[in-house]
Amino acid sequence: MLILARSAVRWKCPPGWCGGLSLFMLCPMEKKNRLKRWALVTPLVVGGLTFSGPVMADAIDGDWCSVQGKTLSINGPQIDTPGGNRLQGLYDRHGFIYTVPDAEPDAGKEVRMVLVDDNTIRLTVGDGASELQTWRRCRPGTS
Repeated sequence: MLILARSAVRWKCPPGWCGGLSLFMLCPMEKKNRLKRWALVTPLVVGGLTFSGPVMADAIDGDWCSVQGKTLSINGPQIDTPGGNRLQGLYDRHGFIYTVPDAEPDAGKEVRMVLVDDNTIRLTVGDGASELQTWRRCRPGTS
């Protein structure tokens, strides 16, 4: 319920409501109890932010590195190929297909990539490709 006091709008909480809302100081509460709550909650919030890992997207977008030291970068339908060319391909959130440009080895062949997990893609070159390549997400600052 809202009440007017000294020409300002303030919250007055119904009995029993202040427990949850007092954390955000919307309801009046004894200073001693408010400090106890902050003393309990602050380490949990700081610890959660400190020890949480990096957020990984479940998408093929990003920078990828091969065991041989090659890199490629996917950003939506755009790819920077291992040969340094930028072109458009067929993009799906979990896969990518493009045709190797003329200036690169395997020119004219189709490259198919499938996202295996957040950090791994499987790549094949050509129609009946027997060689399945595994590429890993590059470490920051690699590509």
